[in-house]
Amino acid sequence: MIGKVKRFIANQRAVTDVVRQFSGEMTEREEERIINRSQNSERYSADLASSREILADLSALSEDSDLLALVEKYPQGNNRQPLLRESNNNGSNYWPRLAVAASLVLAVTAVWFTAFHESVPEKNGILRYVTRTGENKSVNLSDGSVITLNTATQILVDFNDQARRIIMERGEAYYEVAADAERPFTVELGERSVSVLGTAFNLKKEPEQFTLAVMEGMVSVHRKSEMVSEAAPAFDATENQMVISAEHQRRVAAGMVVEFDNQSRQYKAYYESDVDQFQSWRSGLVSFKSQPLYKVVDELNRYTGKKIFIDDPVIRDLMVRATVRVNRVDVALVGLENSLPIKVVSGFDKIIITKK
Repeated sequence: MIGKVKRFIANQRAVTDVVRQFSGEMTEREEERIINRSQNSERYSADLASSREILADLSALSEDSDLLALVEKYPQGNNRQPLLRESNNNGSNYWPRLAVAASLVLAVTAVWFTAFHESVPEKNGILRYVTRTGENKSVNLSDGSVITLNTATQILVDFNDQARRIIMERGEAYYEVAADAERPFTVELGERSVSVLGTAFNLKKEPEQFTLAVMEGMVSVHRKSEMVSEAAPAFDATENQMVISAEHQRRVAAGMVVEFDNQSRQYKAYYESDVDQFQSWRSGLVSFKSQPLYKVVDELNRYTGKKIFIDDPVIRDLMVRATVRVNRVDVALVGLENSLPIKVVSGFDKIIITKK
């Protein structure tokens, strides 16, 4: 990764062109020049793709309050701009944020290296682990537990003699927890937490919800301020689906999947015969079983710096059944185009899906 950043900084022409395009101020003549050059130069085309990917990583980092505080220590000249953090469905604020991210990496390269280091020391011995877009990696913890981080994921690890605490800030991770009756293992997800003694489970945290899939053992879901109780009721695996209030804690057995919605403040729980599909990303695969197209696009966007947009609301809810490789989003899109009444148009900076 460090080598990619060095190349990013060295290839100023490609970086400047990408920033110019993402600024929203590029003229048709400028864009035509870039397209022609990328068609005639494989090296330049590769530099453009690499720059877009790294800028997407930095865009995700612009949500990190600790990194933003650190960046404030570094002056960026008279043209210094605040990071743009707001976004909407059509991505209109996404590209300016990438442009600012480029300025950030050129002005404060040291901050970027720190953010993507294997582990970054925080206060009081807390460690931060981060993955970039399209990357996954395993982290071996001091207690023997292993956490595998999926794409664009960030966690904090806080271990002491009394407890093992993980703060999951964003993304997805698979947890293989070493048994330790004296030190419960807790993952904090905002105001909710997941606690275990020794088990294996997958957690995916999104802005509006989190999804827990338990592969081994028993897990408790509860309010962060709530003490874990072995007497708490378990979700009933005999029912096809349960939707209940999240007021009280619940135990979750192996084979169960639980979704918590931040707005409704409810748990949706169901038994999944193929629960291992929730960790298939560890092998580079993602399966969609009767998922609407917009959810498939949301998932694919997690693995690519060149973002995908649905241009026609009529096709948003088309159902998709497929298994795709996360490192070949282009191939996945070809498969979707062949199986659905859609057309995929790959532009210079984004991919548009329209009705065929």
